[in-house]
Order: sequence, then C-alpha cells, then structure tokens
Amino acid sequence: LFSFSDEDSQHQIVVAGEEVGKLHVIDAERRAHRLLHHGVAFWVNSRLVGSPGWQVGDDTVLDGRSREARKYIFVVEVDVLVEDVLPDWTGFKPTERVKSIMEEVARVVREVLFSLMTVRVEEKKQDAVRGQAEQLRELSRTAQAEVSLMVETIARKRPTMRTDDFVAVVEAVVELESSRSGKRLLQRLSAMPEEDLDALDQLLDEWTVQDARAVLDEIDRRLSTAEAIVKLCADPAVDELHTLHPLVTQARWLFGPEYDSPIYASNRRLKNAVEKVLGHGVRPENVPRPLVRPDLLVAANATYSAVAAEDFDNGKPLPRLRRVLLIELKKGGSTIGREEMNQANGYVEDILNSGHLDGPPLIDAFVVGHRVAPGTAKRAVIFDNRTLGNIEAVSFAHLVDTANARLFRLREQLEERYGDVAGEDLVAKVLAEPHQMILTR
Repeated sequence: LFSFSDEDSQHQIVVAGEEVGKLHVIDAERRAHRLLHHGVAFWVNSRLVGSPGWQVGDDTVLDGRSREARKYIFVVEVDVLVEDVLPDWTGFKPTERVKSIMEEVARVVREVLFSLMTVRVEEKKQDAVRGQAEQLRELSRTAQAEVSLMVETIARKRPTMRTDDFVAVVEAVVELESSRSGKRLLQRLSAMPEEDLDALDQLLDEWTVQDARAVLDEIDRRLSTAEAIVKLCADPAVDELHTLHPLVTQARWLFGPEYDSPIYASNRRLKNAVEKVLGHGVRPENVPRPLVRPDLLVAANATYSAVAAEDFDNGKPLPRLRRVLLIELKKGGSTIGREEMNQANGYVEDILNSGHLDGPPLIDAFVVGHRVAPGTAKRAVIFDNRTLGNIEAVSFAHLVDTANARLFRLREQLEERYGDVAGEDLVAKVLAEPHQMILTR
C-alpha cells in the first residue's frame, strides 16, 4: 500500500525518552504521481490500521480541504502498538499508551507541517499584522509584544488557517489588547519600587485623563476583590471551593506584578504534569466550571491552580514553558508549616521530573492558608546548581494586606492629580480637544 524512498523525510516519535516509532513524510509532487490516500496513516507490523485521515486521536492536525492536505501523506510506523490494535484493525483501543503516542504524533506532524509551510505562514502573519498597523501603533510595547506572541502561537498551532480567518483572529486580539489599557498601565505601576516617586510622576505626565480613569477603575475592581477575599476568609460557613479559591486563583496579581499578564494561561503539557503528580486525590466532578477554569484541580483538602508563560527559543517552531505559577490553597482554617512546605517541595520536584515539561521552566509555588506557622521560611528547589523552583507560604490576610498597601498608595497618587475630573466633565473635556479632521474623497 505504501512504499518508502530516500526522498521521504523521516522523524522519530519519542515518548518519555523512548523511541516508539517513525514518521515518514511522502510528498506526491516530488514523486511525480498522484497518491491514492492522504492524511496520517498508522502502520503496525506492515499493515494499515484504520483509514488515513487528518484526525489524530482527539486532534485535527490539518484541514482536509487545504492544498497541503492533497499533497502529503504521513505514515507512522508504530509496531509497539500491536497489542493495542482492535481485532478488526479499524483502529486502536483507548489505552493510555495510545493516547500519549497520539499526542506526540500530532505534535510532530504539526511541527513538520510548519517547517514545510514556513514561507506561506510568514506571508499570512505579515498580511494579518499589516492590516492592523494603525491600531498596533496605539498600543504599548508590552501589548505589541503580546500580540506578536499570540500571532506566532496561532501560526504554529494552525499553520493551514485561511488568510481571512487569520486576519479576523489578529483583529480580535488587537481589540482585546486595546481594551486592557487600564490593566496594562497598572502593571507598569505595580512593577515600580514604592520609593520611585520621580519615575511615577514622570509616567503620570505622559498619561491622558482617559488612562488615569481607566487605571482608577481597575484599582477599584481590585480593591473590591481584596475586600471580598477578606470577608470570605472570615466566614467559617463559606463554600471555599466555589467562592474563595476560584477568586484567589483568578487574581494572580496578588502574588506579584510579574504574574499579572494574559500570557500566563492554562497549558496542556502543564496540566498533564500536574494531573500525573496530583491525580490520585483529584475529584474532577467538583471543579467549578471546568471548561471555564481549566487551570483548577480539586483534591480532598486543597485546590490547585497551575498556569504557565511560554516563549520561543533558539528558532524552534514550538514554544517552551518559561515560567510556571503553581498555587495550592489549603482548606478549613489551615496552618501552613513544615509538613505543608515539604509536601509542596515534593510536588514541584515531581512536576519537573514528570516528563511532560520541556525547558525545564522555573516554578514559583505558593502554599496559601489561613495562617502560617512561625519560622516557616521560603525555599528553593535546586537541580545541578540551578534554581528551578521557589516555594513560599502565605496567608490570605498577608496577600490582601500587601495588595491593599500598594493599591491604596497608587490610588492616592492618581486621585491627587486627577481626582477633580468627574465623569461627565471628562467626556466634555475629551470631546472638546482639538483633533485632526479626516478628509474624504
């Protein structure tokens, strides 16, 4: 059915450090004849399993209507799955081994497709960004960098996306970043040392009134969040799982300004690693809105949130995990002491050694409870003289006090300068500002 030649490229399929198969990429145009089949074909002991297609496990790796779909066939030799083939050879049994190999095959196929389509993908990216050039100029450099990262990520995950669809996605991303001006400016403020008032004053001189009001609104929202956390902590009858814990994990700015960015998100590789380490105690049916909060895992006595920031390294087509924020929220009036810190230390080490993460990333872990025992110190996880993890115990009250101190100080600085501008006066002032008329032809 299939014949391989020296012209076909080959790629290893490696799972958990072990080679489990080979991927052959057959190019019909290079062979100068028409292929009878297209898609990803699985080949076990020189026999076809099922029918070739672009569905690999639960993942669709390519649109079958695209030009590339009619040009290539990917043949995967996986003799190690002979025991997992259905009796009629129409497919594979839904085993964990099959699932892990399918995920790796889908990843390798996407990587190969991206390398084959580099020129076309680059043209799509440039066309999409060029159409939003004016809007992008109005964004901060941080927002522009995040748009670039999002465009790169979409291009790698969906290299065959139509140009019109790509343009629509980039337009939506730019609009989203534009709507976050208050949050972006607050991020810059939060990252400043408290004593750096000269820099703050200079930054305020560069702001418009709209910017200041947006930041004040964002500060008010965050102060309300902090107040809600205080009230929920004080109520012994509160349902921590469905109220307090999701609220804290969603407010990542409580743990530091460096985590206050949309680039921190739930990640499939990280989720698999955390589930592997913590899965024995997880009750998925108790996760509040699991599709909305894929970062949450719920165990018998704690809630876990794991999000990660990615970047692209050394020209590789796929992103790697750069930094991970792991939050463990203890239930029921808990006190964080030596035992809880030892447990968190083990979690971090096991996640780093799970085989699901590349990099490895730096893991910042926070163990949160109602109280912290005296003498409980911050820890570092070190491998080969490299710090790969930091573990810190904090109480709900300490999180809120630290956040409030900084937020109130920022609010005082802003209101001193802009507090006399009311909402209606603001609109009138903005509308009265001189502006460049748009000439029509």
